[in-house]
Amino acid sequence: FSPLPLKSSTPQTTIIQPLSTHLIQSQPAHRLSSAKVLIINYNNLTSEISKNLVLSGVNVDIVDNQEEITPNDIQNNFFFHPDDNGSNKAEVAVERLRDMNPLACCEVVIKAASEFDVEFMKQFSGVIVGSHDFSQMISFESVCIEARVPVYVAAVCGFFGFVHLYIRDEYEYHIDDSRKNSKKITYTPLESSLTDKLLDLNKTRKRGKQYVFYGVLAAYLAQKQNISLSDEASEETVGEVLNLLKDHLRDLDIDTNENMTEIVAAFLQSYESEFAAVGSVLGGQIAQDLIKVVSGIA
Repeated sequence: FSPLPLKSSTPQTTIIQPLSTHLIQSQPAHRLSSAKVLIINYNNLTSEISKNLVLSGVNVDIVDNQEEITPNDIQNNFFFHPDDNGSNKAEVAVERLRDMNPLACCEVVIKAASEFDVEFMKQFSGVIVGSHDFSQMISFESVCIEARVPVYVAAVCGFFGFVHLYIRDEYEYHIDDSRKNSKKITYTPLESSLTDKLLDLNKTRKRGKQYVFYGVLAAYLAQKQNISLSDEASEETVGEVLNLLKDHLRDLDIDTNENMTEIVAAFLQSYESEFAAVGSVLGGQIAQDLIKVVSGIA
């Protein structure tokens, strides 16, 4: 924006423009303005992601799941106002995103799940799946991998959050800025990460992250057994899922301890709850990462 001078004898006009208008001279910014990202499931996490993308000049399409805005949405999502109660969630979100940056093209996508095929996904620079449903995450991830489109599957679970992303089949990871210390990484799909990578994970010393991963694994095992994890799962349900996890880890000769049990139990109890502050942090990180990918910076 153009700030007003401290002293002026004539009326002045302050012009506020979207961030993207100041970036159009650079190649990365041009890539951003031509990029289009698909948002699947509009919730607290994906609203934070879409806001950051649009303010950076990225075009965003939101899938209409025919969901209505609830009082809980209004309380936890800065996009929604009290008057929006009962309105279509995707339509209101797109309207607010257009207000934030009129230069970004934001649209509502109305399609059946069966229509999200490889050819449809190829038009996008990236896909965000905000979901607690592993079958949905795995299904969309599979289509995006076949289409060679970056995809991020993510969820906020109370005070916890997780994201699993596909950028390309193989890439080089730089340990530091010197680019001398790097290693090749081959992408592992979500379902394989929840099974094949367990033994590798057990070797890590970052126990906190390891325990959160076990929470994700426990939720996955619960859904495989058709055990529902509601907003406030009962102690009996949590105990049943913990036993599933312990049995699974025991079969792989992986030890469990009391700290792991406590963290996983807390994760499961709030699995389908979204704490807005966690969504803001995780959503900001995901948006920043995707912006780097679609702009060619990373």
